[in-house]
Amino acid sequence: MRVINRLEAIIKGLETGDPEFTPDYITSTTPITLRGKKFDVTDFTPGRIHTVNCGNGGITIDAGATLSKVVVIASCDIKLSSRSVLDEVVIATRSTGARSINSPSSLQVGRNDNCATGGGSELLTMGSMNFASGLMVYGSQLLAKDNIEFAANANGIQGASLVAGGEIDGTSNMSMGFCGTGMENNYEAEYFRLAR
Repeated sequence: MRVINRLEAIIKGLETGDPEFTPDYITSTTPITLRGKKFDVTDFTPGRIHTVNCGNGGITIDAGATLSKVVVIASCDIKLSSRSVLDEVVIATRSTGARSINSPSSLQVGRNDNCATGGGSELLTMGSMNFASGLMVYGSQLLAKDNIEFAANANGIQGASLVAGGEIDGTSNMSMGFCGTGMENNYEAEYFRLAR
C-alpha cells in the first residue's frame, strides 16, 4: 500500500503547510501550538493548523459540538470523546500505539450529506485505530500504519476509504454505501503500469 508508505511525508507536509497535503479550507499555514491534556472545539481556530505539545500521556478532544475546518497534529494517543463530530478536519498522530486514535462510542467522521462535495475528514496514524461502537464515516478517510478496529452503526458508512498496513476488523451486519463524489480531499499515492 503505497499511501501507507507516504504517511510520514503527509504528516510532515501538514506541519509545514505544504500545499500538496494541506486542505483548501486552511487559510493560514502558520501553526498554532497547543498545550494540555483535554481540548474542546473552542480551543481550535477554524482555518488553522494546530500542533499539540503532548507532554506525558495522550490527549482528549471533545468535539461534541462539531469540530470543523482544522488540522490537528500530535505525537501521542488521541481520544475523541463520545458523540464527537468531525466536519472537514484532519487529525494526525505519530503515535505508534495500539489505540493511537480511539473513541469510546458514536464518533462521526465527515458530514452526513448524502455524498455532497465537501464535509469529508481524514484520520492518520503511525499506529492503530480503535473505535468501540457506533462509528459513522461519511465521505472520509482513515489511514493507519498498523490496524483499524471498529464497530459501526448498521447504516453508518457512506463513502469511506479505510487503508491499513495491518488488519481492518469491523463488526458484522453493517451496510456500506458507495459515494462517487464528496471524497476529494482523500490522500492518494500514484500507481504505475509499464506497457509496450
